[in-house]
Amino acid sequence: MIIIDTEAYRKRREESLISLAEKLGEKVKKTKKAITVSHMNAHDRRIIHMALQNDESLTTKSRGEGEYRKILIIPSKRN
Repeated sequence: MIIIDTEAYRKRREESLISLAEKLGEKVKKTKKAITVSHMNAHDRRIIHMALQNDESLTTKSRGEGEYRKILIIPSKRN
């Protein structure tokens, strides 16, 4: 497998996904309602899950099949 990373695109993409996850996580905490993040590939979904895994007030789940798989960010029932 060959991976090409032009002008640090992968690093910038990861940073933008982490930022998106944090913003959406704050919105879920504020509204106490689940948010669905649109279709993403497996690598991008994993970044979102990893960015929010240490936040005990949120839970993330993937829903759907194949290329139409989405992420749900849900307020945790523990709080």
